[in-house]
Amino acid sequence: MDFFDPTLEVACRALGWWSGELTSANAYLAVGETGGFHLH
Repeated sequence: MDFFDPTLEVACRALGWWSGELTSANAYLAVGETGGFHLH
């Protein structure tokens, strides 16, 4: 799945403005017995 979410863009821009850093967000989906990333 690869798509652009305008609401998430606004949140990233706000966080970047507040922190003075570049920001981005990624989401991953693992279903069934598929292993995913550990929380970090």
